[in-house]
Amino acid sequence: MLYSIWPEGCWSTPLGVADTDDELVREIVASCVLIREDKEAHVREHSAEVIVPFLQYINPMVKIAVIVIRSATYDDLKIIGKSIGTVLKKTRPNTLVVASSDMTHYETQISANKKDMLAITEIVALREKGLYRIVHDLNISMCGINPVVSMLVCSKERMAKKAELIRYETSGVVSGDYDHVVGYAGIIVE
Repeated sequence: MLYSIWPEGCWSTPLGVADTDDELVREIVASCVLIREDKEAHVREHSAEVIVPFLQYINPMVKIAVIVIRSATYDDLKIIGKSIGTVLKKTRPNTLVVASSDMTHYETQISANKKDMLAITEIVALREKGLYRIVHDLNISMCGINPVVSMLVCSKERMAKKAELIRYETSGVVSGDYDHVVGYAGIIVE
């Protein structure tokens, strides 16, 4: 499935168990015909299992609703983001939405910096269509472009007015290999 939400139960991490917000899952599925309940789609996807421990560290009682957004059209991503934003405004106005993605993969530091800054500029400007276009037009290997586009739409539906780049780095600072880096950015949208 292209758009799959973890249906029920919990996620177990070294910090304990994070329960699924079953009510929120039902609301999202009911509001968006594109999203289906499906555990299988999550088996080979690791984004959430990297993020959930951070959420548990901040809030040990955190409840989650994990969605996998695979290949898509821009229009689908917009529908998904708008649907989730509408549900959250109505039922969970203070919910944190996290979209996970690396930036450019396995290019030189110079190339990655250039491409990533173009994408980051669009995110910080809250221009989801511009981000989608730049990533596709320039063949930027940003693996999570789809969830980031939907997150931007969702955030704007929830009245987000600004975004801020907290930090950008590449793997070169750790590995010392500046010929084949992966870019990383932390951005807060509010």
